[in-house]
Amino acid sequence: MSLSDSFVTPMSNCLAPGFTFPPITEPGMPNFVLGCFGATFAGINYALQFIPPTPLNLPDIKPPGIDIFLQGFLAGIKLPASYPGFSFGPLVIPAVGNAPYAYDMSGELKLMAVCILLPFKLIEKLITGLLNLEINIPTFEGIMLLFDQIALDVGIATPSVSDFGGCLAGSIAKLFTALI
Repeated sequence: MSLSDSFVTPMSNCLAPGFTFPPITEPGMPNFVLGCFGATFAGINYALQFIPPTPLNLPDIKPPGIDIFLQGFLAGIKLPASYPGFSFGPLVIPAVGNAPYAYDMSGELKLMAVCILLPFKLIEKLITGLLNLEINIPTFEGIMLLFDQIALDVGIATPSVSDFGGCLAGSIAKLFTALI
């Protein structure tokens, strides 16, 4: 199973039995999943340079900036030509184009923020563990709890978002396990 399959297959199985993603060049969910994968993979790629932890590379370990995750997400997603900006904590998604916008994207931007902040927080926790010479692979339950907390913090915690969080949590857990 390829790394992308270890992420995408669990998400497609979570969404519906027999569901297949449309081509990745199509706007919508395939693009969003690719953005989630990009943000997660960017963070894991950053952390892999410190694994396995040794006393020789400990002094250089530092948490990554949020921009690594934002750029990874934006590299994978196809967004409208014009959308408003969004900021939450350390994350700033810059506005693109001029108003008026085609439709209200606040929900999508909030979900994007969750999908960028989630791997950011996971990698931050992984690096904190590495500083203690521990490798903490996140569990499904831990990822889901963090997803729910971030979703609640940005104001989008609903049962349907939590269902998506389960898909994302399972996929991230499988991706971490496959990579580490």
